[in-house]
Amino acid sequence: WLEHLGNEAAAKKPGSAGAAPLIGAAMLSVHSFLAGAAFGTSSTLSVTLVLFLAVIAHKGAASLALARRLAESALSPGIALAAFLGFVAMFPVGVGFGHLALALTASHPLVEPSLVAVAAGTFLYLGTLHGLASSPLIVRCCNLREFSLAVGGFAVMAVVAIWT
Repeated sequence: WLEHLGNEAAAKKPGSAGAAPLIGAAMLSVHSFLAGAAFGTSSTLSVTLVLFLAVIAHKGAASLALARRLAESALSPGIALAAFLGFVAMFPVGVGFGHLALALTASHPLVEPSLVAVAAGTFLYLGTLHGLASSPLIVRCCNLREFSLAVGGFAVMAVVAIWT
C-alpha cells in the first residue's frame, strides 16, 4: 500500500521527488518494527540466535540502501537524517513491543505466532514482490544466474524458518 501511494504521488506530481525516499523509509521502518517484535517474542536461545543472525545479515544492506536513497534524494539533510534515525529506532522499539506482547501469550496464545507471521510476510514481500516489475528476473527472464541466486536466497531463508 505504501509503495503504491509513493508510485501514485510520483506519477501525479513530478515535483514530489522527496515522497519516494520517505515512503521507502516508512516501509523499511514498519518492516524493522515487525522484525524487532518477532525478535522480542522469541523465548528460546536458539530462536533468538537464528533471528539475530538473520537481522544482522540484512540490516546492514537495508541501512546502506536507505541511507544512499535518502542522501541522493531532494530532501534536506535534516529531514533525510530524521527519516533514517526513525528507521534505526524502529527495531529496538519493536523488540520492546515484542517483550510486552510475550507477556500476553499466557492468556492470548496467538499473539506470538501472529507477530512472527506478519514479520515473515514483510520479509517475503520486500524480498520477492517489492519492485518485481523492474526486477532483473522479470526484465531479463532467461537470466539463469540471477534466478538461481534468488531461489538460493529463498531456500536459505526457508531452511532458517524450518530450523526455528
